[in-house]
Amino acid sequence: MDKMTPEYKSAHERIRAILQESGLPEMKKYALLSTCMTEVAHECNGNDFDTLSLKLAIVSKTMLDAVDKAKELYNKLTKSK
Repeated sequence: MDKMTPEYKSAHERIRAILQESGLPEMKKYALLSTCMTEVAHECNGNDFDTLSLKLAIVSKTMLDAVDKAKELYNKLTKSK
C-alpha cells in the first residue's frame, strides 16, 4: 500500500473513535472488524469466493506479519536498555 492518504487517516481515526466509544469487549470488536472486512471483500469481488478467500488471507497474513515485526522491534529496543 502507498503512503496513507488524508482520507485514509481520517477514516482510521473515525473508526478508532467508534470502537473506543462502543463499549464492546475486545473479542466483539474483532468480530465487528472481521465482518466489515468480509463485507468490503464481497462488495469489491461479488461472489468470487476464491478471490474473497485469497484477499482476506493476504490481509490476515499482513496483520500477523505486522505483529511479528512489532515484537522483533520491541525485543531489540528492550535488549538495548
